[in-house]
Amino acid sequence: MPKVSILIPVYNAIPYLRQCLDSIKAQTLQDIEVLCINDGSKDDSLAVMNEYAAADSRFKVLDKPNGGYGHSLNYGLDHATGEFIGIVEPDDFIDEHMYEDLLSYQDFGGKPADIVKGSYVQFYDGRNGYGDAVTTSALTEFMPKVPTALTIDDHPGLSSSHPCIWTAIYRRSFLESEGIRFMEPNGAGWADNPFMQETLVAAKRIVWVPKNYYYYRQTNMSSSSFLKDFHIPFDRTREMREVLRRRNASAKIWEALYVREFSYINFVLGECGFSETDPEVHALVLEMLEDMDKDLVLSSKCFAASDIDFYNSFLAAAHAQDNAEPEASEEQPVVSFLVPVLDNRRTMAECLSSLNALEVEHEVICVDCGSHDSSPMICKRVCNTHANVRMLDGAFESVPQGLNAALKASKGRYSMVIDPSMSVDARLSSFIELVAEGSSDIALLDNDMRYVVDALRAANALDAVTVQTEEFVAAMLPAGAESISGFAFDVAHANEYARIYRNDFIREQGLSFDSCDVMGDASFGMRATIAAASIAYGAFNCMSNADRFIEWPLFYLELDEQHQLRSERSASRRRVTPSILKGIEAVGDERYAVSLSNVLASAFAWDIVHTENLEELHACIDEELPAVRACLERLGNEYCWHRPRDHRVYELLAKGGVEEFLEDRMLYKDYVLRLDEQALADMKDSPTMRLGTKLAHAGRIVMPRKAIAAVKNAFRK
Repeated sequence: MPKVSILIPVYNAIPYLRQCLDSIKAQTLQDIEVLCINDGSKDDSLAVMNEYAAADSRFKVLDKPNGGYGHSLNYGLDHATGEFIGIVEPDDFIDEHMYEDLLSYQDFGGKPADIVKGSYVQFYDGRNGYGDAVTTSALTEFMPKVPTALTIDDHPGLSSSHPCIWTAIYRRSFLESEGIRFMEPNGAGWADNPFMQETLVAAKRIVWVPKNYYYYRQTNMSSSSFLKDFHIPFDRTREMREVLRRRNASAKIWEALYVREFSYINFVLGECGFSETDPEVHALVLEMLEDMDKDLVLSSKCFAASDIDFYNSFLAAAHAQDNAEPEASEEQPVVSFLVPVLDNRRTMAECLSSLNALEVEHEVICVDCGSHDSSPMICKRVCNTHANVRMLDGAFESVPQGLNAALKASKGRYSMVIDPSMSVDARLSSFIELVAEGSSDIALLDNDMRYVVDALRAANALDAVTVQTEEFVAAMLPAGAESISGFAFDVAHANEYARIYRNDFIREQGLSFDSCDVMGDASFGMRATIAAASIAYGAFNCMSNADRFIEWPLFYLELDEQHQLRSERSASRRRVTPSILKGIEAVGDERYAVSLSNVLASAFAWDIVHTENLEELHACIDEELPAVRACLERLGNEYCWHRPRDHRVYELLAKGGVEEFLEDRMLYKDYVLRLDEQALADMKDSPTMRLGTKLAHAGRIVMPRKAIAAVKNAFRK
C-alpha cells in the first residue's frame, strides 16, 4: 500500500500540465501513487499523462468521459490504494518536500490525525517583462506559526478561508468511514467547497503544518476562480449548509460559514459584476441572507460593518410591502434634496436616513442614473415608509440627465444635490433655514472652513448678517460673486456637491446640468454663482463619508479583466476637469482669476490622483494637461494657491513628467503610512483602549447573544 495517493483531475490542462507532473515526480517521498484522471480532455493532456506513466510506474492514467471536477475526484477515490489521499490541480505545482513533510506529522502529539494540512502561496506567471511573483495567502497569516493539533472549533477561520483542499492529506480510512465524497456539479463548479466543509467538521483531529507547500496559480483565465455562472456559489452554499446541519456544527462554524457567504455575495456582485437588479440574482442573494440566523449575524464580531449594513438594507428593501403611499404634506418644503443613485448600495440607506433626520421641512427625490446594483430598491423601500421621499420613474442614462429631471420635479423653495456616498448632520438644517430666511439665490458650503476670514471680511464690508460659533459660520451676502471673487468658485472641492440653489432663480436663469457634470455640480454651480444677485456662505463640516468599504489597490493590474472593465466604466463618469473648463468659459471674467485657477488645479489633481492604473493615468494626462496648462497660463495666477498640494500635482506633471509625479506620490504615501502606523500603535497602547477591550470582552461573556444583538441594533438605529 503506498503512503499517499495523489489525485490529479485533468481537463484541457496542456499549458501547465508538465510543470505540475514534474513537481510531483520530484517529491522526496518516493512511496506514492499518482492517479492522473483524464476528464475527457480535448487537447494533448492525455498524451502527456501517458508519457509520464510510461516513464514512471508510480503514475497511472485513468481515462474517462467528461464528468466534471467532482466526478473525476470521486473516480480517483474509487481507484486509490494509498493510506492518505492528496490532491493537486493540473495548473498548479508543489514543493518537492510537501508530502514527506505532511506525512511526518500524521501522528503529531502521539495521536493519529484525520487531516494534515499545510498552506500555499498565490503564484503569478511573469508577463510584460516582469518575472514570476508570489503572494502569501491569508491562511498563512492567521493560522498558528508552529505545528499545531486542533479541531475546526479551535480555528473556525479554516472553514471561512479559501477551500484549498489541495494543501492537505486526508486519511483514506477517515473519508471512507465518514462517507465523505465530492459533489458532482457540471464542470469545476466549486465542488471543493462542500468537501472542505465536511472534512473539517467531521475530523476529530487536524494537524496544521505552517509551511507554504502549494503554488496556486492565479493567471489561468480558464480556472474555476473566474466565475462565469452566478448560480455556482449559491448552489454550493445550500450543500454546505446541509453538511453543517447534518453534522450538528457549532455556532462558531456557522459564523465562519456566514463569513464565507458574505464573501460569495461580494464576489458575485462586486468582482464579477453580476447585477443585483437581475431578478434571479436578487432571489439567490435573498435566499442566502434569509437563511442566516439573524441573532447570530447581529451579535457576532466576525463580520465587516459593510456586510452588516448590506444585510440589513437588502432584507429591509426586499420585505418592503407595496402599501399605499403615505400621505405627503401639502405645504411647500423648504428644500428638495436631489439624490443621483448610481451603484451606491453600501451607503444608500445611511445617506437617506441622515437626510430624513433633518428637522428642516424637506423632500428627497431619488433618481436612478443607471445603477447596476440594488440601490434603487433601497430607495423604493424608504419611499414606502416616508411620505417626503420619492423616486422618479425609470432609469436615466447619466447623472446630469437624472439631475435635470429631479430638478424639474422638485417642489422645494431650494434644491441641493446630495452625494449618496455621504451622510449629513443637523447643522445643514440650521444653515438651510438661514439661507431661506434671507432668500439668497445660491448658498456655498465650505466644509473645510478655509475661507472664514475672507467671507467675514466681505460680510463686514457689506454690513451683512452673520452667525458665528466655534464650529459654525454663516454669512448672508446681499451681493453677487464679485464680493467674494477670490474664492467664489473653489469654496467646495471640484468633485463635491456643496451648493444650495433657489429654485425660482434657477428657472429664471434657464440653468440645467451640463453633460460634463458627471461628478459634482461644478459647471452648473459656476454658472449659477456668476448669475446670482445674492449669495450665502456657510463654513461648517456637516458631511461625512458613509462608505466604510475599503478598496484595495490592484497588485496585478492586468489580471482581473472584469475589474478593468469596471474601471473604464467608472473613469468615464469620474472626470471633473471637463466640467470645470466649461464653467470657466461661462464665467469669462478676469476678476475671478484666482478662484478659477484654484478650482481648475483642484479638479485636475482629483482626476489624476483617482486614476486606476498607468494606462488611465497617461490617458488622463494626454487628454487634460494641454487644456489645463493653456487655461492656467491665460488666467495668470502664479502666486495664490489655496490648495498647494493640488497645485503640486499640476507642477510635477507639467514640468517633471509622469515619472517625477509617481515618485513624489510614493514618498508621500510612505510618509502617511508611517504616521498611520504610529497613530494605531499609540491607540492600542492607550489606557482607554486597554480598558475598553477588557470591558467588551467581559460583556460578551456575561451577556447572551440576543442581548448583544439588541444592543447592536439599537446603536445602528
